[in-house]
Amino acid sequence: MDHEDPDEIRNHRSYKKASRIAETYKDNPDGLIDLVSDASKKAEGAMPRSFDDIREALGALFRMVKAYSTGEYREVPWKSIALIVGSLIYFISPIDLIPDFIPIIGLADDATLLAWTIKQLKTDIDAFRQWEEESKIMS
Repeated sequence: MDHEDPDEIRNHRSYKKASRIAETYKDNPDGLIDLVSDASKKAEGAMPRSFDDIREALGALFRMVKAYSTGEYREVPWKSIALIVGSLIYFISPIDLIPDFIPIIGLADDATLLAWTIKQLKTDIDAFRQWEEESKIMS
């Protein structure tokens, strides 16, 4: 089994369950903020420095979900937010394709899925970063 294959991860029952749960966040801004907070804490504590590219892009995803939840930024479709939310639910779950309690490799599937999510949403992330920069200039 190749644990670095995002399709294998996305087809795993843990990810499918996370994707179904993601829909419950659509009208739950407080839940979105709590989810981002939990994922942010896990990313800070669990991801080695070699994951800096993913960390930086995750920061943008976290900020985008928060801005979406507060209504500040709605230029991203719910479908993209749902993809992020499903991936974050999978990420914070300790039991998934490779359980997180297995040292080092326990985060491999999480990192693979997050990298895939970031790649899929590059256009949305870039647009959000542009909006952030323009918002700073306007302030």
